[in-house]
Amino acid sequence: MSKKTKTIELYEDEKTVNGVEISELKLGDQSLGTIMIEGSKITASLPSGESFNVKDHAEAINLLISHYHLHA
Repeated sequence: MSKKTKTIELYEDEKTVNGVEISELKLGDQSLGTIMIEGSKITASLPSGESFNVKDHAEAINLLISHYHLHA
C-alpha cells in the first residue's frame, strides 16, 4: 500500500519593525521560525533562538521547514 500525500498550508506573516522586514513562518498556530531581512543581510531564526545567516529568502524558508521536519 502506498501512503497518501498530505497537503499542508504554511502561512507567512510579514511586518516591518524599525526598517527591518520580519516574516514569521507558521503552520497553523505553530511558529516554524522567523526570517529577518535587514538590507542585504538575511537571517533565519528558529523558535529555540538559534540563528542562521542565509543567502536568500527561499533558502531561509527551506531551512525552517527542514528543521521542523527533523524535530517534529
